[in-house]
Amino acid sequence: MDIRSSKININRSHPILSGRVVDVYPSLGRVDVEIDYPDSRKFLKCEYASPYTGNNSGGIDFVPTRGSYCLVLLNSADGGPGIEASPLVIGFRPRTPACLTSRVDLKPGDIRIKGEYNNDILLRNNGDIFIVSNELNMLAFISSEDLVRFRTKNLRHELAGGDLTWVASSDQAGGPVAYLKNIKRFVSDEQPYLTIKAGSSAGGGISVVMHQLGATVDESAEPLFINLVPKSAGFIFNVGDQGEVAMASRSSVELESLGPMSATSQVSASITAPNTTIGSSTSSISQASNLPTRIYAPNGLIIEAPFIKIQGQGQTFLNADSTDDSKSLITVELIEWLFNHTHSVLSVPSETLPPLGSPDGYGIAIAAKLQELTALAGGGDLIAQAQLASLTQSLNDNNNVINSINDITTKDTKAK
Repeated sequence: MDIRSSKININRSHPILSGRVVDVYPSLGRVDVEIDYPDSRKFLKCEYASPYTGNNSGGIDFVPTRGSYCLVLLNSADGGPGIEASPLVIGFRPRTPACLTSRVDLKPGDIRIKGEYNNDILLRNNGDIFIVSNELNMLAFISSEDLVRFRTKNLRHELAGGDLTWVASSDQAGGPVAYLKNIKRFVSDEQPYLTIKAGSSAGGGISVVMHQLGATVDESAEPLFINLVPKSAGFIFNVGDQGEVAMASRSSVELESLGPMSATSQVSASITAPNTTIGSSTSSISQASNLPTRIYAPNGLIIEAPFIKIQGQGQTFLNADSTDDSKSLITVELIEWLFNHTHSVLSVPSETLPPLGSPDGYGIAIAAKLQELTALAGGGDLIAQAQLASLTQSLNDNNNVINSINDITTKDTKAK
């Protein structure tokens, strides 16, 4: 079926002329065309054809620029010679060397769409696709390698599950690079739960922040922490530009290893907490606020050191430092003397003596025993006489020891 207008004489030729676009009406989809010299006629608001147009808004469309060279189809009407009806721009063609540059590197079957500023879409006949904005922004799909490659100076990727920003500043010396990534738990979340920063956005280091569940992202400082921690953070891990590392958590932190674990510092190390415990499977050292430190060693305790010194409130209880002349209640010399000295044993029944640890009761018991043995010996009791002699001798032998222990104050005890 012929869909052309009934006013057009189909028996008459319809010339195609060369011309140039002199004005453009984007909202109307029409152009003004001036036919080449010597014709030089001018047709106003002519329609121009597209490679493809669908029944609705789909298709391939464009708006030509002023100065574009075109081909115009003239339709002759029945109104008489010299009267044309609705000239139609049916295509465009290059007429300068510059216009032909887009065809130089094309191969049979290639398709190219190129803008005035060298922005470019190229579909190769092997399946490759190139999308180019400029020399700094390019996206390529390489079918032979199953590879997607892109190049850009700044990137912002918005996803249903978060967003990624990667930018290089061009208005500062050196062009510092900032990296920021926000990740959501669920697509329906309004706030991210994880924020990752690097480069200038993290002071030249790395920052990983896991926000509290349901919290609004808040970069202001949380006063509960000593270090700089955002208020919305549940956990944060920072690496500074010099390699310094900081970590903070609102909950517990656990380190567990099935193999060896070591911590080494060339300067110092400290662990500060209201309650601390360091232990193995059987032994431990524990400390709690305002309570004594407890050492639990069911399998024994060995301390190896050049010397040992134990001090209390202004008083040294034990001192093994030979260079220290300060007074001590107990010295190593005294301990050695007590360990090496041979003590006389009283030849009296053990049940008559009080238990160890009660010196006052011990002296009273000896005096009472002397009195008892003296009375029995005076009556001629031979056993009592022998016990009295043995007890008297033992007391005489140890009298100097008892006197020495009562006034021990210095490490000269052994000499006494």
